[in-house]
Amino acid sequence: MARRRAVLALMTAGMLAAVAAVVPVASAARVWHPTLTIVPPGPEPGDPSAADGGGGRSLVAYPTRAGRRSQVEARLRDGPVARWTRVVLSGTYPSVVGTPAAALDGTGRGFVAWRVPGGPVRAAVRDVPGGPWRVVPVAPGGTAGTGFGDAVARIRNGDGRGAVIWAEGTTAVRAASRPGLRAAWTETPTLPLDPGASRPSIALSTDGTAVAAWTVPQGAGFFATGPLRAAVRAADGTWSAPVTLAPGGALAASAGAGDAGRAVVAWEDRTGGTSQVLVAEKPFGQPWGAAVDVAAGEVPRVAANVAGDLVLTWAGPGTPDATPILAVVRPAGAPWPAPTVLTPGRDQTWVEASLARLAIGGGARAFVAWLDPQGPGSAEVNLAAAKAGEPWERSARQVRSDETGFALSASFSNALAVSPVETTEGYRLDAYDYDGFARPRVSARLGGVRRADDTTGWTAVLRNTGRAPAVDARLTLTICCGVRLVSASPAGTRSGTSVAWTVPRIPPGGTSVVRLVTRPDTRLSGFTRAVAAAPVAVTATVRG
Repeated sequence: MARRRAVLALMTAGMLAAVAAVVPVASAARVWHPTLTIVPPGPEPGDPSAADGGGGRSLVAYPTRAGRRSQVEARLRDGPVARWTRVVLSGTYPSVVGTPAAALDGTGRGFVAWRVPGGPVRAAVRDVPGGPWRVVPVAPGGTAGTGFGDAVARIRNGDGRGAVIWAEGTTAVRAASRPGLRAAWTETPTLPLDPGASRPSIALSTDGTAVAAWTVPQGAGFFATGPLRAAVRAADGTWSAPVTLAPGGALAASAGAGDAGRAVVAWEDRTGGTSQVLVAEKPFGQPWGAAVDVAAGEVPRVAANVAGDLVLTWAGPGTPDATPILAVVRPAGAPWPAPTVLTPGRDQTWVEASLARLAIGGGARAFVAWLDPQGPGSAEVNLAAAKAGEPWERSARQVRSDETGFALSASFSNALAVSPVETTEGYRLDAYDYDGFARPRVSARLGGVRRADDTTGWTAVLRNTGRAPAVDARLTLTICCGVRLVSASPAGTRSGTSVAWTVPRIPPGGTSVVRLVTRPDTRLSGFTRAVAAAPVAVTATVRG
């Protein structure tokens, strides 16, 4: 008899149900947790928006696409080990929706805002923790039609006061706010940009303070420099008159906002023949200060927290084969410290640094996420965290794609990063948590023994190596292409070529075993292959 080959592959996703099942460990060290797939492979989603509410509460919003049609969806988690829940937030539109903006507070209240293609801005709002979502109007359509550029949303903890800000192409910056829970949204005054302005960089703080910065290029081309302008939006929604932070030579502006009118802008200055990273700040109750030359480098990125603590990254001087990414964390009002090299940047250019995502929480812990392409079909997701004066904690995850649609959000000293990842079955969304909560960590191993009767006995072992119970851990096996399932103990649930088992509870350090027997199907030949199993998700739908 010709030799037959049977390969059985599996994937588990420990996906946990109730917050009550796990007690956070306050003394545990904060770490970057294992990657969790929150949206299973499928059609390519639009770029996500992330909101870390603190306490393990997280919100990720993104547009889904089917041809030219799209809708806005979200994944929501109401605790550090709660199940990620799928929520459909909009109806279906005949054209593609841009990236939405998400906000979430520490109680679980939040909202997601988006621009209806060619139409108004809407938001799905949840005013009651654990309650339903309702869709409400935010602002009418604008001159750019579908513009919702670099939209940012924030909600103040507890009272529901929220704001959203977005760029209307390169002509204006618009904003809307609501004063509290269940209150109506009102568009606040628009900030017109200078004729010929670049795409603005915008930032928003939790009290409604916002910053917009833009250059007015003097010439054509991507690297054209010019004057740098900035304006600050007060918490009441009014914009200051724009000020000139640099009379010329400015490029790649990046803005950050803190509460009570605090603002910061970083940019690349090319007036002296070399590229320098400059930073200007507006402290609480004071005008803009003079620009500070921080270091030689290109494409700086900056973020601020409510108190004015800063994180700054940039592409440092390098070689044609290596452009390092450098970073500093600076407490409000302190001198600029020496930078840390986050990556030597082998095979990187300034582009990777320009696409880095930054966030800094209220506890002054800073976070940076960037992608390191490593050739066609391969890349490395890089994550880093640090407080001022502490070494950076780094984590790298290998992926098979080079998608750049990162989203990053920070709460007090925790963070959530999200990125789209291409797989052989389509695109998925992966989440990366940074916190000190106890979590389960479920892995699975499979071993088989060929028997004399031409069957193979398989043993799948699920093991929880985490510090919390795993509730409803799910094991999925794919059996096809020349193999028949003879028996399984315990019995699984068959769906097409997949068989799934749900284990109610695996304690820390515990295991669960599934045994099955397969036989070659003499009518077929070939082998089975792995099919990625999605995390367990509960589906809820709202209309609006």
